[in-house]
Amino acid sequence: MKRKLLSTALAVCLLSLHSFSQEINFRSAKEKEVNKKTLFSSAAERISITTNQIQNLFSLPTGKGTSIRFAGNLQLVGQVVTNEQQPNLQTFTMKCTNYPGALLTISKVTLQDGSVMYTGAILNHQSKDIIMLEKDDAGNYAWQKKNLSELIQD
Repeated sequence: MKRKLLSTALAVCLLSLHSFSQEINFRSAKEKEVNKKTLFSSAAERISITTNQIQNLFSLPTGKGTSIRFAGNLQLVGQVVTNEQQPNLQTFTMKCTNYPGALLTISKVTLQDGSVMYTGAILNHQSKDIIMLEKDDAGNYAWQKKNLSELIQD
């Protein structure tokens, strides 16, 4: 009985040592993003958009199929998934069918001073590129194409 217990314990120890001796290969978040494909390669690097164009998106009802054309060869076709309004916040989300798996999401934030700020992105978790809504120092908005791996810090 003792011999059987000793041999079982020895076998467990050997298996454990073998498991721990395996090379563990961790990949950083950046490395994982680098291997993904680009989805928005046909879109321009920077695409201007007016606040009126952004505001018009918030008038689209949930469930409606729509096509949105921006400058710079960027057109989004899909269905409005959400268009919800809370005090000081309204969020619009559209599932894009011409960029499979991509979502357009834009939020309108009303600040305490009454001014309005927009944030947004067009993204797909399976691609390595993302298009983000940015505001420049002059107050103009534009879609800016970025590489997702450059936004991730390890």
